[in-house]
Amino acid sequence: MSSQSKKHRIMVKLLRSLAVVLILFGFIVMMLFIVRSFFIQDESAQRVKGPNVLYPEPSRPQLATGISAGGGLQYLSTTEREEYFNTAAELRAKWVRFDFAWWDIQEAGPSSYDWSKYDAVVAAAAAKDINVLGMVGYTPEWARPATCSDDKCAPEDPTTYAAFVKKVVERYKTRGVSHWEIWNEPNNTVFWKPKPNVKDYASLLTLAYAAAKQADPSATIISGGLSPATNTDGNIAPIDFTEALYAEKAGESFDAFGFHPYCYSGTFNCPADYAEWSAWSQMNDTPRSIRSIMKKNDDDKKIWVTEFGAPTNGPNSVTEKLQANMVRRSYEQLSRQSWAGTFFWYSLQDIGSDNEDVEDWFGLIDANGRKKASFDVFKEISRP
Repeated sequence: MSSQSKKHRIMVKLLRSLAVVLILFGFIVMMLFIVRSFFIQDESAQRVKGPNVLYPEPSRPQLATGISAGGGLQYLSTTEREEYFNTAAELRAKWVRFDFAWWDIQEAGPSSYDWSKYDAVVAAAAAKDINVLGMVGYTPEWARPATCSDDKCAPEDPTTYAAFVKKVVERYKTRGVSHWEIWNEPNNTVFWKPKPNVKDYASLLTLAYAAAKQADPSATIISGGLSPATNTDGNIAPIDFTEALYAEKAGESFDAFGFHPYCYSGTFNCPADYAEWSAWSQMNDTPRSIRSIMKKNDDDKKIWVTEFGAPTNGPNSVTEKLQANMVRRSYEQLSRQSWAGTFFWYSLQDIGSDNEDVEDWFGLIDANGRKKASFDVFKEISRP
């Protein structure tokens, strides 16, 4: 045999051996990847959707954050207001939600308007490059039914509310405000008196939407954020209210759906854990959910969480550590969802220190100005 032929055979054997080695190496790499995927999952992927389904791991969060201030922001002094927005800017919040109180602005009658307090808040937000979501409510005395003495009563004539919405939108569209929420928690007896009525709210929403769009066609109108109520004492559960709202053909009268998916309950690990009673789970995870109703009505609008939070004292409260975990988990979970809109935390600072009043304790800061653990977490998730 010639030396040339021997060299050829040796080369063939070497190539075959190399091919076998490469195949074995590829097989080992594939098996290692499978084992890693099965046994080593990122903790953030562990929340269960229903009994057995895991969420995918998150991409980098892009969800905008905001602070829901409620109804007191416009009544702060100039110094307090400046401090509030300095703190919101420190948190890197992109939005603030506060009440444009109809009863206050038109307290003196249907032809009178006092915008001064609201102008000041809008200007302060703009100075810090913070967007405003205006919640429009509640009813002045002259527009209430004769039998009602509370500003949370639905207006006797919903066209009076719609006329006010038009005026608000007209005034502030040139001041950088283009997002409006139509009432607050209309499924709850606290905010819609004497008791919630889907037909009445649907009528008010439809009229207000048309009025707002007439004033500013580019405005974004959000339906009143629903509370996590149950069907007791005149309240209407959010899933039932949503289904009835679509039945009233009101689905065409908002650009985004407002929801308040509170789910705190002592040591319950909200929102990481699934529970059918949890308003967080009811957004998308329960067999019958807000999202499933929207899909059934061919509606792919986003859900804006215009309030979410947990108290750190009082009945049924959570620890400060759990509150901080809730900030992180809620943001991470929403930022995976294509249907999620802006996320608002309620609230910036505790409004009191009564151990028996849970409403005093929702802040990222306590009543004495001490930052809770949740403050730094909110600041972290709101990074540019």
